[in-house]
Amino acid sequence: MKKTKRLLALFVALIMAFTLVPVTGGAKGVRPLTEREREAKLTELMDFASGVAEITLTYDKDISAKRSQGEFALARLIVKSSAKLTDEKAVASVSGHNDWHVFQYASPEEARAALSRFSSMRNVEWAEPDGIMTVTATPGSNSFKSWGFEANHVNMYEYNQWLYGAYGNDLSAMPQVIVAVVDTGADSSHSFLSDRLVPGWNFVNNTNNPQDGHSHGTHVSGTVVDGTFSNVKIMPIKVLSDSGAGSTLDVGLGMEYAYLNGAAVENMSLGGVCDGGEEHHFLAEVVDSAFDNGTTVVVAAGNEGVDAANSCPANIERLCTVASIGTGHSLSSFSNYGAIVDVSAPGENINSSVPGGGFETKSGTSMACPHVAAVAAQIKTANPNMSADEVVTAIKGTVKSISVSNAGTGMAHLAADLFGLNDAVNAEGYHYHFVSSGNYAWTVDGSSAVSGNAGVNSSTSTMKTEITVGLYQTVTFDYKISSQQGHDYLRVKANGTTIFETSGEHDWTTETVTVPGTGSVALSFEYSKDSSGASGSDKAWIRNFKLNGSISSAANLTGGTVEFTSSGEYPWIVNETENAAMSSNAGVDNSSSVMTASVTLKKGMIVVFKYKVSAASGDNFLFKFNGNTVLTSGETDGYVDYEYTVPSTGTHTLSFEYKKDSSGSSGEDCALVKAFFYYHSFASAVNGGDQTLPFNNEADYPWFPMYDYVSSSNWGEASSQSYFTLQLTMHAGETLSFRYRTSSVSGYDYFRFYVDGSKKKETSGETSWQTYTFTATTEKTYTFKWSFEKGSWDMSSWYGVDDAAYVDDVTYSGTIAGLLGDINNNGVVDAEDAILALRYSMGIIDETGLVLENGDMNSDGFVDGTDALLILRLSMGID
Repeated sequence: MKKTKRLLALFVALIMAFTLVPVTGGAKGVRPLTEREREAKLTELMDFASGVAEITLTYDKDISAKRSQGEFALARLIVKSSAKLTDEKAVASVSGHNDWHVFQYASPEEARAALSRFSSMRNVEWAEPDGIMTVTATPGSNSFKSWGFEANHVNMYEYNQWLYGAYGNDLSAMPQVIVAVVDTGADSSHSFLSDRLVPGWNFVNNTNNPQDGHSHGTHVSGTVVDGTFSNVKIMPIKVLSDSGAGSTLDVGLGMEYAYLNGAAVENMSLGGVCDGGEEHHFLAEVVDSAFDNGTTVVVAAGNEGVDAANSCPANIERLCTVASIGTGHSLSSFSNYGAIVDVSAPGENINSSVPGGGFETKSGTSMACPHVAAVAAQIKTANPNMSADEVVTAIKGTVKSISVSNAGTGMAHLAADLFGLNDAVNAEGYHYHFVSSGNYAWTVDGSSAVSGNAGVNSSTSTMKTEITVGLYQTVTFDYKISSQQGHDYLRVKANGTTIFETSGEHDWTTETVTVPGTGSVALSFEYSKDSSGASGSDKAWIRNFKLNGSISSAANLTGGTVEFTSSGEYPWIVNETENAAMSSNAGVDNSSSVMTASVTLKKGMIVVFKYKVSAASGDNFLFKFNGNTVLTSGETDGYVDYEYTVPSTGTHTLSFEYKKDSSGSSGEDCALVKAFFYYHSFASAVNGGDQTLPFNNEADYPWFPMYDYVSSSNWGEASSQSYFTLQLTMHAGETLSFRYRTSSVSGYDYFRFYVDGSKKKETSGETSWQTYTFTATTEKTYTFKWSFEKGSWDMSSWYGVDDAAYVDDVTYSGTIAGLLGDINNNGVVDAEDAILALRYSMGIIDETGLVLENGDMNSDGFVDGTDALLILRLSMGID
């Protein structure tokens, strides 16, 4: 009895100690930065940039000569991790801003090996080589100023006349709009530019003098100046050397500097080839930060005459990617193209300023890009409150149709009074871009838009916009219609499908309609008349349009399709400012606000979300998995990134609860949840059924989860091997089976399966899914190896293959025995296992290094406080 009391006292003490450990994190939401935060980040950025400059000035002296040497030519990595990272094999390093770490190596081979090491670390968010960016211009002949802004092309003159009048013919009344030209710098003494420049930075030499010794940046800057009013200023950001080349790292730092210093637009007439269109996490992260803080980034599609999906940063989704056309509105022979392109613009024989006070003609997507940056600047002049994404939507929505495919929505073209419909249709505070054209275009009628086909039989008047929606989002608008019942209709369509229609006579009515699906939606308002009863008074009117959030759209990661529900006295609601789902029981003592979701998941998958809690003592945010509390959190400092490993396969109920006690209530107390998603781990993707086999996947080219199977990772690497292994004790007659397929160069690259070093299966070329089964002949520990092996010459790009092997559903017919209670899998059950189980159950640690099956003492599918107590009893010899 005394022993039991001492045990319980010890366990209570452990619980009390653990509850003192805060479960917090520092990840912030996507709200714009405050001025104080902006200044702090800028100071941090410049400190980090100083360290980067020491590295690049030492190791990038011959950067132009390295352009053709592949993605590891600079022998440098950029790594994202909140942990402290070091690498003794690096010759130089710097860490700091945005949890970025830069490691310089003595050779590309050492950098490649380091990338594999960092990519396999759980505390590393991403790691990638620092690539080379170059200017994207080609030489041309001489003349003066751009034909691209003329009426038949961008039409900037007519638009600027309207804009000038909108500000009472007073340039001083226009807001200052800064366009950052992230390039080779600018000639500050050029008369065409000198009175339009604001201070920038030189990231090549880490000085405040971004002087252009190349000419490219000066030419690009001149085109922006050419098409805009004097309220538009140029911030020269030098990230490319006087040879026209620079690193991805410097480009990203320059972009970061620009948005932190208030640039409304960034022009990036630069790029680098990235075979296969691989992700560039570093630049994509900077792009998201820029857009989230109101900066529209415009980028050249590239001059290789290929799909722009293979050009970086042109292939980053959120950017406005620009292709080049000539005077006849046909695609330039050099221009990249493809689905990633947003818009095209004049880019052939463009006249602009060059260093030394003169002007020259150049061609390239570099020259097309600043035409669109100028358009973006003038749009921001007309409507300073538009978000960065809304500016891109406006650019794409007001194009002129041209007979070119794969070059965006059309040619950049500004109509006078571009925002007339916007002001009439949008509710206050909303900035969706509406367009209408043709013989029966909608027009402005006071404070609303009105259809234009009154009295015309068999006609349709259409007004369009483009919106991005999450799950179950709705649109609200006011409408009025004067029509013949059953003959003339007002219809609202989403991607061509009617989601609302009405006919007859209706005075102003407010309507809310759910928009089906997720992602980009083409929304149209159509007033259609049939062949009878035409009347000159038949019209439809629209006003007060807005897009409303749902808790599903707010809680999910963008594009997510998990349905969240909440009911009861205090249902969760949408916090529009944070774009998050929020509990609604703020200030109510002894209350609970619960949001739930039902999701079918496989054992080993990872559930991820962000949460933020504002709570008094005694109030907590709880995350429950099938009714079991796996996370408890009080007040947090900003958003916390949370991960949970799914313990079993099936349909699971997830609940998010904000629970208040009877003291310290506050009207601000709440919990917020957003960015929910789930994904396969290597274990869940490769394992069959509900098994968790003890694979080792720590080679230089580790396999990784792809959908619900795993893929090799040594694409394009000649004489390389990507493999993972498994050691398994089997009895005679037991089997190990798996499915596999290949997409490789036949007879040159091979998928091979080995047992104890002996090759048992080999395949090459393009194959469909097949199954292989190994049967154990004797009882012993077997070593299995799955390997994709490439020959001494990489030919994958010639044959258009994936250059990979894939494996799925590895299934063992026997049972893997673990030591019950040994959650750290060290062969001993002791108090350390009990402490780890308790810390995991409270959400203080994740499953890294733990074997949860060993810790589930009562076999209920979870490791919780009960299991921790049972492990402690077992370690002390108590039955």
